[in-house]
Amino acid sequence: MIRRTWAGARQLLRRAARPGRPVALSANLLVGRRRRRVRRALRKHLRRRAQVVALQEAGGYLDLIDDAAKEEGYRPPIHAKPTAGRGMDSSVLLFRDDVPVYAQGVALVRAPWTGPRLKIRWPGRGIPWGVADLDVAGQVHRTLVASIHGPWGYDRGNARSWRRYLRRLRRMARRLAKRHGATHVLFLGDWNCSSVAVDELSVRRLLADRIDADIVRTGTPIDYLVTDLDLVGKKGPRRGSDHHSIEGREAA
Repeated sequence: MIRRTWAGARQLLRRAARPGRPVALSANLLVGRRRRRVRRALRKHLRRRAQVVALQEAGGYLDLIDDAAKEEGYRPPIHAKPTAGRGMDSSVLLFRDDVPVYAQGVALVRAPWTGPRLKIRWPGRGIPWGVADLDVAGQVHRTLVASIHGPWGYDRGNARSWRRYLRRLRRMARRLAKRHGATHVLFLGDWNCSSVAVDELSVRRLLADRIDADIVRTGTPIDYLVTDLDLVGKKGPRRGSDHHSIEGREAA
């Protein structure tokens, strides 16, 4: 009887320690994959039923994302037009179709940077964003959400592009949020910067501390959330990518 009682108590403790429903999910799809595998991974990600989904390295799969969004109950994807410049459509943002969205757009950060593969010169980054009501543990919060894919190599010659990217996020958090009545921020994705970095170019120093937000770690080095919502991070499966997917979940 004592053993059963103790086992039941441990089970209740484990359940209490588990985070709640997924509010947000982010996944790096990885360029150059077979399209059928990307299609399968997209459906699995969207069937997690997160209220908002951020995707990176998504530019070559926009048609697949559009189809998956329709089939799985999400609004049309938000992303830069391919004509904005090479790689500017890398990031995509999706809201579930029952989530009220009040404004949306793409901020274009035109600051060239050099990538690690073949030393390709990229013209900048696009930041898809939306202002929406997110339900966190029964409380609705008007939130500015953005899908993040930071320029690579801020400590390897791309510091100027990196600074401009984070400066744009600071302005969005202050001005764009105020314009559309958002009281919270949620930036999530592949930052290309360690979540534990504290140097002068870190996300903490240049963004989180300046907008009164927290870094929510997920168990992965560079994929995480910057937010003032009460969320906990969770590492998900890779699903064929070289990054784990991540989730921001209700704290309890």
